Amino acid sequence: MKKKNQKNKARQYIDNVKLHQIMTDFFYNTKEAKEKGDPEPRIPEYAGYAIHLICNELGTKRNFARYSYRDEMVGDAIISCVQAAYKFDPEKAEYVNKQGITVSTNAFNYFSTCAWRAFLNRLKKEKRDQYIKHKAYMSHISTINDFGSELSSDNIEVSSRIIDEYESKLERDKQK
Repeated sequence: MKKKNQKNKARQYIDNVKLHQIMTDFFYNTKEAKEKGDPEPRIPEYAGYAIHLICNELGTKRNFARYSYRDEMVGDAIISCVQAAYKFDPEKAEYVNKQGITVSTNAFNYFSTCAWRAFLNRLKKEKRDQYIKHKAYMSHISTINDFGSELSSDNIEVSSRIIDEYESKLERDKQK
């Protein structure tokens, strides 16, 4: 039993109670500053440290670790979390967001969810960019052939597969 508790404790790299208390204090300080007309206060150092750790740890998960643009994903997540820190509201109980997902006011969960969505948004952006690149490649194949260079059938197959997958996903999303 001790081993399991020690293992769980080692996995907990953020003190959620401390983070939640700091974010609650930050919320009330920000609210007070807005009422007085003062500029918004800086995000507390521990909250910034926690955001940094959460985003980097999420980037090491097997869902995201294999992407070559993992650093961009982590960067987007940090920016998204910092922006979301000013929207953190401990007075709200759990609520259901626009996507029908129950969201908790737990600070760790709040930032983890924000980072997760930023990662997914980066993946969508990269897939769209990849689709555009391969679509341009396929549209210029005839131009390349005019110059007498040989095309790899593997490149054409890969490009065709990427284009087909992306277009079929667009079609499915349109039907929803």
